[in-house]
Amino acid sequence: MPLKSSTPRGQRGVALVLAVVVTAICIVIVAGLMRYVLSEYQAAHLDWRQVQALYCAEAGVEYAMDALIKGEAVTNAEVSLANLGLEGAEGSFRVSTQPVTSAGVPDPEGDVRVLATGFVPSEAEFLAGRGVSRSVVAVVGTGEWDFGSDAVRSRNGVEYGSNDDLTVVVDEDGNEIHGGDYANIRVTGEGGGVRNTSSNKAHVAGSVTAPGEVDLIDSRTAGVSENNPENCIPDAFPDPAALGYDSSNPAQLIWPPPPGTWSHYFYQEALAGGTSYLWDTGTIQAPRFINLWGIGTLSNVRLRGPGVIFVWGDLGGGIVNGPPAATVVATGTLETKGNESYRCDPGDEPVAPPLILFGRDKGGWSAQIRGNSTWDLRGPLISFHPQGEVWLNDSAIGCMGALISNGTVHFKSSSAKLGFPSFLQNQRFVVHAGKYVRSYVAQ
Repeated sequence: MPLKSSTPRGQRGVALVLAVVVTAICIVIVAGLMRYVLSEYQAAHLDWRQVQALYCAEAGVEYAMDALIKGEAVTNAEVSLANLGLEGAEGSFRVSTQPVTSAGVPDPEGDVRVLATGFVPSEAEFLAGRGVSRSVVAVVGTGEWDFGSDAVRSRNGVEYGSNDDLTVVVDEDGNEIHGGDYANIRVTGEGGGVRNTSSNKAHVAGSVTAPGEVDLIDSRTAGVSENNPENCIPDAFPDPAALGYDSSNPAQLIWPPPPGTWSHYFYQEALAGGTSYLWDTGTIQAPRFINLWGIGTLSNVRLRGPGVIFVWGDLGGGIVNGPPAATVVATGTLETKGNESYRCDPGDEPVAPPLILFGRDKGGWSAQIRGNSTWDLRGPLISFHPQGEVWLNDSAIGCMGALISNGTVHFKSSSAKLGFPSFLQNQRFVVHAGKYVRSYVAQ
């Protein structure tokens, strides 16, 4: 006899309807969740693509910076990341540049406006409505480094012997001005000081500041601050690698100069004006690269600015710079002797451009003045070699200007002293080099 269900037929129909309803509700809920998840995924994917496009635009700014540093033209064609060697990278950028102007007048610092637009996956896909783009506007300017206003600034320290004077204030003709007290000496490196190799204590026509010991008589200066770690200025000089040196000791200047270094910046600026050689005569007009193959010496020549004259070699006597004066940069050293001279005439400018040296002789010096020779700098001499020394071997006030050394300043002759011109009082010695982003706006 067949079994009969204990559930009434009507109740079985209600359960079926209820199951259908619950299933339908679950389908609606799942569909809603799937739509929400899909919408969130699409939004997140779009956000990520927007971030990718921004990265592409920033890569465009870096691309333009690299070209500007090298002195090359910036292409305005679309550049894909894959073509730059980034395998598997998606995206591209397009860059345009133009000089910064104000009321139609170019910026005196030569700043450049860079507009970089990034695309993901490409510009064509973006124009077809299947991609995204972001833009970055950056203003690229020339960097600058402030070396202060001291008569002598040295990272490693100052040395002297039986000198009575280290610095004196002089007028435009080189005559000593008694009573001047602003021909200051500053040592910036950790533990650096002013060291005396004899029993005499010298006079400084200004103040002396150093992290280490200062071997002077306080009453013979305008003030001494010594043995104070707070007097150390860690970033008083650029890093050797940023200047263009290798990591050896003593450091060697890398040739050709690596892109992005100070030496490369000066080299490129000078090279844009053409090349001269040792046998070229007459006046050399900046910008100009003087090719002495790293072993020759430039001497008995007139230079004119404005701009950079970059010498691949050494500097000797008989050089007249200006007017107007050029920024003279040498990979080697400067040495004058006998009655030789280096003379700078900035013309109407209050301060002459810097004379910059990257080299170091086997004897350890980067610049040396001997005998009755003279340096009429009318501005700063800057020795960048981290182990280099500036030697004053002259018998009087042979050097007139300011001395800035990434190594040491050594008053080797007992009669040697630096004449600090009165017109340099409160003047800041600033060097312009390198490129950096002054301002940045993402769109």
